[in-house]
Amino acid sequence: MNKGELHTLYENKSNIELLLIAMNYDGGCTDDAVEVANSLLSSRYKCIVNPQLKFGEEVARLQKLSQACSVCQNPSVVSSRGFSLCKEPRMPEIGELFASTCGATLAEAVGVGFKLERDDCVDLKFRLCQRCLVERTQKTGSCNERVIIGWEDYYAHPLCELFLVLGYTELCMSE
Repeated sequence: MNKGELHTLYENKSNIELLLIAMNYDGGCTDDAVEVANSLLSSRYKCIVNPQLKFGEEVARLQKLSQACSVCQNPSVVSSRGFSLCKEPRMPEIGELFASTCGATLAEAVGVGFKLERDDCVDLKFRLCQRCLVERTQKTGSCNERVIIGWEDYYAHPLCELFLVLGYTELCMSE
C-alpha cells in the first residue's frame, strides 16, 4: 500500500489507534505506516508528537474519564457495576488438547462439550451519577428495582476505546 492509500485508510482512526501504529505496537507495521500515522498525529495535535509520551497521556486521560460517570462524566459517582472486556475465545491447539487430557480418551477430548479457552480479560467499572442511575432504574415489582445498562452503554465506556483496539472485544458481565 502506498502512503496515499495508508493516509486514506488511517484518517478515520482514533488517536489511540494511530499512536499504536506510530509506536509499531505489534511489530507488524511498515515504515510507511509508521510515518503516515506520525504525520496524521502531528496534524491533529498541531505539533510533532512523541508517540510513547502521547500514548501515556491518552491512557491517563481515559483513566481519569473512567473514574467519573460513564455516561455523562459527572465526577460524583453513586453506583458502579463491574464488567469485563475479553479477547475472543480461542480453540485450544491439538497438542494442548492431548496434554490437558492425560489419560482421557480421544473421544472425550474432542467430543461434545469441550470448551473454548479465553486468553485474558480486563475488568472495568461502569459508574453512574445519581441522575444517570435514576434514568436507568426501572421498577420490576412493588418494591423491586432494576438498573438497565445496555450493551452500547458498556461499549461507550471511556476505557473501551483503548481496549477494543488492543483486541479486547467481547463484553462479559461480572456478577
